[in-house]
Formats: sequence, C-alpha cells, structure tokens
Amino acid sequence: METTIHTKNEMCFMYTNADTLMNKMNEMLLLTGQYTLDVIMVTGAKPKHSTEPTSEPMISLKGYQSYTNLDAGSHRGIAIYVSNSIDHLVQHNI
Repeated sequence: METTIHTKNEMCFMYTNADTLMNKMNEMLLLTGQYTLDVIMVTGAKPKHSTEPTSEPMISLKGYQSYTNLDAGSHRGIAIYVSNSIDHLVQHNI
C-alpha cells in the first residue's frame, strides 16, 4: 500500500490507494496506532473482481467516523475517515 501522510496547520492527513481495503485493514490499524491521523482518504476500497459486497462495518476504524460510496454502482469505491475528535459536518448539496 503506497501511503502519503501530510501535516497541514497541525492537522495530519493520509491518502492511500488500498487496492481492496479489506486486505489492508491490519496495515490501517497499525498506521492509526503510529500516527495521530485526523483525516484518512482511501481510493480503491472495493475489490476489482468480487461477488461479495463490502459493507461499512467491515471496514470501520475505531476512533473514526467513516464515509463511503461502497453501495453506489460498480466502481472501486472510496472511503474517508474523520477522527472523532474533529467536529465536522457533511454537505450533501455541493
């Protein structure tokens, strides 16, 4: 998993292309234990070829609120995790 971690104005952001997040959950748990990550952005969350659905509970991270598009269409999916320590609001109309 190629991972990029950036710090901006005291917030720590991580981006990765997981190429199937289910196979990378152990690595994600290690990274969240090593770094204080405020926002985690993941592309390639769903497997390329699978008949099994990927659900949000399967890829949840303790201490984070997750936002995904796993149930939309046939694309690979994204997941965004926001630390529970950050007050945030989701805007659906932008």
